[in-house]
Amino acid sequence: MAAVGPVLGGWLTTSFSWRWVFFVNVPIAVAAFIAAAAFVDESRGEATVGGFDVPGFLAASVGFSSLVLGIIEGPRFGWLTATRALEVGDWAWPWRSLSFVPIALVVGVGAIAIFVLIENRRLRAGRFVLFDLRLFRIRSFRYGNVLAALVGLGEFGLVFVVPLYLQTVVQYSALQTGVLFLAMAAGGFLGGPLAAYLAHRFGPRQVVSAGMGLEGLGAFGAALVLTPTNVPFALVIALFAYGVGVGLASSQLASVILAEVPAAASGQASGMQSTFRQVGAALGIAMLGTIYITSMATLTGDRLDAIAGLIPSQRTHIVEGLSDSAGWYIGALRFWTPDFRVVVVAVSESITNAARMAAAAAGAFFAVGTLLSRRLPDILREDESSSPNDTSHLEPFLERESKTPCGCGRERSGGAVRCVRRASPPPRSPRRVFRRLRGGGHRAPTQCDGGDDVDDRRRVVRRLLRERAQRFGTAQNAGVIPETRYAKS
Repeated sequence: MAAVGPVLGGWLTTSFSWRWVFFVNVPIAVAAFIAAAAFVDESRGEATVGGFDVPGFLAASVGFSSLVLGIIEGPRFGWLTATRALEVGDWAWPWRSLSFVPIALVVGVGAIAIFVLIENRRLRAGRFVLFDLRLFRIRSFRYGNVLAALVGLGEFGLVFVVPLYLQTVVQYSALQTGVLFLAMAAGGFLGGPLAAYLAHRFGPRQVVSAGMGLEGLGAFGAALVLTPTNVPFALVIALFAYGVGVGLASSQLASVILAEVPAAASGQASGMQSTFRQVGAALGIAMLGTIYITSMATLTGDRLDAIAGLIPSQRTHIVEGLSDSAGWYIGALRFWTPDFRVVVVAVSESITNAARMAAAAAGAFFAVGTLLSRRLPDILREDESSSPNDTSHLEPFLERESKTPCGCGRERSGGAVRCVRRASPPPRSPRRVFRRLRGGGHRAPTQCDGGDDVDDRRRVVRRLLRERAQRFGTAQNAGVIPETRYAKS
């Protein structure tokens, strides 16, 4: 569908209308609903709390909608002082000197803060919540969702800006633009299957980092090669590299985010991951679109000032027309008298440079994501061929979690342990420890060199699972922790 979507959308827009891009989703959604009801089995956690979080839903909707509205409309209506009147039907914005944009941004931030307070209060009361904020205590979930938002922010913003450049400056049709974006789809087809092999070989964290890095290179590459006259082959290469990065990062990011989440909370965690990515996409389109339009208006105004014989009213009319149409007004300029040919050239160069700035901004977001991906734990799924009774990995886990009274690590010598001053290794899976112990047998209590008793295996595991259960609010969660292990960094 990644390959069919751009081409089909371009064909529908060229042959019929842009509205068909939305209409075509209706039969697809109906077919997906019927297929899901017929073939997908229902699954439900035994300890879930039912209900619907109406206050949280309203606060989140108002918050994110206001933020996106303010960012999108800032260049048009003014970030602080109103540059034009806001009118909706018979209603008009009452303050002529103050823009509504800062009010929308303040309302958005305030509503999101209220949303966090609502969710925390409902959690303490044991009621259903949209966002279980306790899940952000898990490092892989916390950083993974930030990366998902950055991926959506850069990806959808770039896909929004580059087609505008292609169709306004190079005069590609929507169908031609869709065909060009097949290069990105081809990269995604290559990166997706390749990610599984690379993750098994090097770990998901390295794959996510490589994917984010390739996305950044593709975005910076596109910013360098855009020209106002034609589409260089280097743009195809940049889009292909960008697509490979999307395939690598997206396929493994979901696995990393959910790897340490208890199974009883996996449904909500998956929904939170999807929400973060969609919010990032909305903010990405708003932010990169704002950079694109603001840069285009500024650059166009500067270039038009250098053209002799252009009166101020014409300059203002051209700049406003380009800003309101996201660059499409250049099509009308091409039909003006030949005296305006120099104006078309100036506007084409301005739109190209604005697209370069937006693509470079997307690359900067991916660069931040690449650095942030190094904060992810390098989680590897247990090899299917490993025996469930293999206990070679238990001692490092117990050495970290069960400290001797003096606070040092432990080293086994026969049936006892002695204190050693060394760094503790990363933790192993508590579930595998627990499963091993249920099979029977445990090591007798041991003593360190100082003669103090330390916890035996059963007591250590029970304490760990009890703490994990308290963290997520239900004891059932402790028995369904995913089987994961940490690779050596």
